[in-house]
Amino acid sequence: MNEPNYIFSTNLEQILKLSDIILTDSLPEELRTNEYINQYQITLERMHLAKNEALLNPCPPFFRNEEVSEEVISSPYFVGHAFKRNLLYVQQAILLNCLGIEL
Repeated sequence: MNEPNYIFSTNLEQILKLSDIILTDSLPEELRTNEYINQYQITLERMHLAKNEALLNPCPPFFRNEEVSEEVISSPYFVGHAFKRNLLYVQQAILLNCLGIEL
């Protein structure tokens, strides 16, 4: 699926070179194999392939050393838990606006 400003790809090395933001999602149980993790896990080495100042934004719940490596979560690439916490306020504001509710 390709939309403006969005590209889905399974070729990490190729797509990371074009990426400003890297999003991940939790792995279903059947994909938690060493082969799959080795092929698709976002690591610090892979993040170095991304554009300068790229950010890693794993979707909670995320699990260290599954979809993302321990080292990349401890790196400056990781947007941090505060980002996700603040996202809730943005989503609430959008809902209020859509419902026509002014505070």
